[in-house]
Amino acid sequence: MSRLKILFCFIILSLFAKAQNQTGGCVDSTRIQLGQGFCTTNFEPVCGCNNVTYNNDCIAISQGLNSYVQGPCEPIAANFFPNPLTTNTLSLDVILKNPDLGVTVFITDLFGKYYYYQKFNGFNRQIVTINAGTFEGGMYLVVLQNNNFSLTKKIVVPVLK
Repeated sequence: MSRLKILFCFIILSLFAKAQNQTGGCVDSTRIQLGQGFCTTNFEPVCGCNNVTYNNDCIAISQGLNSYVQGPCEPIAANFFPNPLTTNTLSLDVILKNPDLGVTVFITDLFGKYYYYQKFNGFNRQIVTINAGTFEGGMYLVVLQNNNFSLTKKIVVPVLK
């Protein structure tokens, strides 16, 4: 009886490993290089064959992807810097798939108090700079919205002593 259980477990594990290795031909787990190699922090998003957006092609390849296309999978992609905020200026590198839809950017604290609100139209990619000099120390939510899509990220403002 125990040999049958061991055989059953071996078959299940083998099938799982094979499925992981061949995710529809999209991801090859033998090519995953977590913690190995070097990828830059350049923000040039790619949409992987698994419908996940990666910050750049090097990161997509290190995750074992066999194919990807330039640009984000979602209607909006954004990179915020610096985070944590070390200056009075927060920069948002925003990419829109459809520039006609525009984007609304707002920043709130965790209690819902608005610190920034602005609408932008007519661009594929733009660096938005925000004066964050009046932000108190704490965590904030940066929200980018257009149509029925919303992207939310957190930024941290260190507490000054």
